[in-house]
Amino acid sequence: IVTINGEAVLNATLADVEERLEQLPAQLEVGQPVLQEPLYLREATTDLLTSLADVEATEAVEELLPRVSQLMEGQASMSDKLPQVFAGDGGSASHVHVDSTPMVQMCHVVHGVKIFGVDSSAGASGDLKPWVTRWGSPASTEAEVALPVDVDLDQEYAAWLASRETSIAMCRAGDVM
Repeated sequence: IVTINGEAVLNATLADVEERLEQLPAQLEVGQPVLQEPLYLREATTDLLTSLADVEATEAVEELLPRVSQLMEGQASMSDKLPQVFAGDGGSASHVHVDSTPMVQMCHVVHGVKIFGVDSSAGASGDLKPWVTRWGSPASTEAEVALPVDVDLDQEYAAWLASRETSIAMCRAGDVM
């Protein structure tokens, strides 16, 4: 936040900022910091969608997940009960990760491209590629790695994605997977 109601707060104390925010509504001027990497938000609430799009988009998304769950009743259950929003700059991405359990999920791409992949060999033997970063404790079954999306892939990454054990799906704006 650069200004609140026209008053500079960039170097203000937190107490000063909180005091200025007591008078609502407040007009905020914000600046975007220069980041070393593209920004990517994952698992955000639908409040983000309202901010990025509008209330109608949020309502449509919030109605979609229960409807799909109802259509799949008795066949499979969705792992998420509330929709989540993923958004990012061009060239940004979720990390490649290993889920701890199989899950039924769906995605509706609103803008840009989303690539999904499944590696059927990962985790079966407990052997993960050396470039996979483990999250949590050493015994954790979750693991993630970031693959660059704006430069050619290293040969090892490309071979992994092209292997028979890896399935890839690409979704574009408007696609539901």
